[in-house]
Amino acid sequence: MPHSRPVLALLAVLAFIGSGCAEDIGGPPPLSVSYTLWGTFDPQSDQQAVRVVPIADTLGTGSAAPLPVTVTSEDLATGEEVSWRDSVITYSDGSIGHVFLADTRPAYGSQQIFRLVDEDGGEAAALITVPPQIEPIRQATTFTGGVRYPIVWIDAPQINNLRATYTIENERCETSRVTRRLPTNVAAPTEFGWTLRLPFSDEGREIRLSQANPDLSVREIVLSVEIASEDWQPPGGTFDPEILVEPGTLSNVRGGFGFIGSAYSQEIRWEPTPTELSSAGFRPRRFGCTGV
Repeated sequence: MPHSRPVLALLAVLAFIGSGCAEDIGGPPPLSVSYTLWGTFDPQSDQQAVRVVPIADTLGTGSAAPLPVTVTSEDLATGEEVSWRDSVITYSDGSIGHVFLADTRPAYGSQQIFRLVDEDGGEAAALITVPPQIEPIRQATTFTGGVRYPIVWIDAPQINNLRATYTIENERCETSRVTRRLPTNVAAPTEFGWTLRLPFSDEGREIRLSQANPDLSVREIVLSVEIASEDWQPPGGTFDPEILVEPGTLSNVRGGFGFIGSAYSQEIRWEPTPTELSSAGFRPRRFGCTGV
């Protein structure tokens, strides 16, 4: 099964990162192994991936030789243990990386322990909490201060990577899609989960400016987010490699360095009503223009 967006996005970052000298608040933990771990557990994917970086490789191009480590993961509820296999990736700059793979799909809401044991018996481990399976709830549209679409995720521990894709229609009934990354301040945690308020009026102004066309309508809105483990809180809500290499930015590995989180992608889509369109500065859809 192809990797979903959280896995692909993190692997792209891993191509950049040589090592993350992360440390917990209160001082660096004692190290058992000289490895950095970066990865994600995705309950929508049949294959998981974690980058394992020997600290000694950070000054060179790396080696394709198998790493002298044993890597496993365990579901704490069922006791099921999975063995991971080493794979080698050559990046565009000629450097070599090791990505450990496992053909497994972690259960929603489960807790997993990822373990790496080196040839001397040293161990690095990370506790990963897979977020529960959650369906978004779109609440009634609000019109005070502009058109806003409130969407609620009950019991979501964290949401990241907020994007909205608009299928727009011009005066000739021609359609195109515009995808915009949403600022993190449109979403906030609440006592029951997370709420996102999509600012349709503000988005509309930016779309019309970017298209240099005031005579637009919107046929469909697709909101995409990633439901993530609570500790998956990179600065700005995205995995910026320039930031992640800074010590202490993200860290949950005991006995080593790095971060292993859990996330999955989710979409919700809807068609704006004529009232919502006109209130946000769009024209209603033209009679005779069909399809999305």
